[in-house]
Amino acid sequence: PTMERGTVLVHGHFHIPGWADHGRWYYVNPGSAALPRGGSARGYVLLRNRAFFWKDMDGGIYERHTVR
Repeated sequence: PTMERGTVLVHGHFHIPGWADHGRWYYVNPGSAALPRGGSARGYVLLRNRAFFWKDMDGGIYERHTVR
């Protein structure tokens, strides 16, 4: 199926934080709070005001991306 413009697909199976802009839609991987991989921090992602914030478990922001 075709993704609608502005769709955000959040998928966390790989335990590695990530982001990809596919033009019409966005892919976001929040990483993992329990079993991070690839040298990433234990953390999570928040969406606020059209921006994604990846945070470590202490609440510190280590990555940020804005949705157009």
